[in-house]
Amino acid sequence: MTDPADLVELDLARTPLEDTHLPQLAGLSKLNTLVLDDTKQLEEANGRGPARFLTSYAGHIANNQEKQGVHFRVQTIQTKRVTTRPSAPFITSTLQQAAANQMGFKLRRTMRIAQDLYEGVDIHGAEGQTGLITYMRTDSVTLSQQALSEAQSVISDLYGGEFSEGPRTYRTKTRNAQEAHEAIRPTSLARRPESLRNILSRDQHRLYELIWQRALASQMKNAQLERTVV
Repeated sequence: MTDPADLVELDLARTPLEDTHLPQLAGLSKLNTLVLDDTKQLEEANGRGPARFLTSYAGHIANNQEKQGVHFRVQTIQTKRVTTRPSAPFITSTLQQAAANQMGFKLRRTMRIAQDLYEGVDIHGAEGQTGLITYMRTDSVTLSQQALSEAQSVISDLYGGEFSEGPRTYRTKTRNAQEAHEAIRPTSLARRPESLRNILSRDQHRLYELIWQRALASQMKNAQLERTVV
C-alpha cells in the first residue's frame, strides 16, 4: 500500500480527462521514477468550457522493487554572503499583519489590545498608570529623536555597540501619510518586555513584546547571512 506521505502531485490541468493525456503522463512518470496511483476529475460549477473540469493525478516515488530510482550528482555548490536590512517600525497595517501571522490575532483583537497598551496600565510603584506604546493608528514610520537616541543606548547595553547602526530613518510608502505622527513604538524602549511579564495579561505582553522587538530591530545593523545554492 502506498504511504500517503509519499504521494506527490504530478500535474494539474483544467481540461477534460482524455485518453491522449495518459501516454504523456506515463512517459513523464517513467522519466521521473514516479508511479501513477490515482486520477481524479472534478467539475467546477463556475467554470465554462474546458475550465469546468479539474483533472489531478496523484502518485508516489518509485521504490527499488518497482523500478530503478534516479541518481543525482552535485555539480556546484555556491555560497554567497548577503545582507538584509531590518524592517521599518510598525504602522497600523503592518502591526495587524504581524500579529495575525505570528500570533493568530484577528484585526479587532489586535487593535483592542493595542488600545489598552496605549491608554495605559498600572505598572505599580512610582510610575503608576502608564501608557506603554504610542498611538496605534498611524501610517508613519518615523521615530522621534528621543526614541532614536534611546534605541542606540538600549542596543549597546543589550548586545554591544557593534550591533548599533546609528539612527536609521525610513520613508513612508503610503500617499498622504500623516508624517506628524510617529510609528508604533514603546513609549520607552528601556522598558523591556521582561519587566512587564507579571503586570500585563498574556496577550498584552505578547503584543508589547512584538512592538518592542520591531522598533529596536529597526535601528540595528543589517543582518549578515550566508546563502548556499546546491
